[in-house]
Amino acid sequence: MYVPANVPIHALSAERGYDWYGGPPPADWAYGPTRFFLDSPITLFSGGNDPGNNFNVYPEAVISGTIISGTNLDLELRTYYNRDWIANISNTNTAYVFHNVPPGTYILTAEPRTDGYAVYEADNIRPVDGQTFTHNIDIGSGYTISGDISPVLLQPTRLRLKWRNQGGQIGGGEAYDGFYNDDLSAGAGSYTLNNVPNGEYELIIGDGGPSSYPVLFATVNNGNVTAHFSTNFNANISGTITDNTGGTFSLVPLMALAMARGTTSVAYTPIYMGSGSTATGFTMDVPDTNLYYDI
Repeated sequence: MYVPANVPIHALSAERGYDWYGGPPPADWAYGPTRFFLDSPITLFSGGNDPGNNFNVYPEAVISGTIISGTNLDLELRTYYNRDWIANISNTNTAYVFHNVPPGTYILTAEPRTDGYAVYEADNIRPVDGQTFTHNIDIGSGYTISGDISPVLLQPTRLRLKWRNQGGQIGGGEAYDGFYNDDLSAGAGSYTLNNVPNGEYELIIGDGGPSSYPVLFATVNNGNVTAHFSTNFNANISGTITDNTGGTFSLVPLMALAMARGTTSVAYTPIYMGSGSTATGFTMDVPDTNLYYDI
């Protein structure tokens, strides 16, 4: 290589690009550059030469395995910490292989297209440059978690399934990163989660915000589970919201909140203040087990 004179060189790099005569790189060649950091910088004067700077380039890793159980699987490979997408394989049955994987820690997810099997997730995938990491997939049977919601939902919301006592680890603690979330409509009085694998879970009504329904705990152990959400809204809070802004801001719509003091348990009702209105009334049904509320 020709290099500028009197400029320190700290590293060399080799990258395999597309060969217009020989075709694309080999299947497991490193797509990214391989860098060689020099022990001490090289600085050449005009006409100088520095031979013998040799270094090795290795192929990137391969992740492969056999599918022991489960059919018609959609596989997805993501980074462990940020869950960035790396690669996917659709509708495979007997074996799989991911080529050109940089070294690191990954999560491998297998989602069956066939009912009766649970979503599978492995978080211990750690390939090394130039080697094949083998991980076989053995998917167990899935089971059902279902139950009633009383009283029925006032607004559309989401039912979330989370690992119990694992908050903040994989996917913020959500079980299988959203495969078992269920969007519920207003008026829903029941729910069903299908093909859930064995494990200990929390069931939460609400998409991350406060909820007036308690958190339920469910353990799936080779069988279906029933868990009911129930809250007694046997008291109410009412009042009037008055607009004193002079019409400067639009107050359509509003939402009135009643939050049990010291908690995140909340009852809510939508308030629609018509154009030109200066006041509107509200009534919220709340449990009578709390003595004090913040409005």
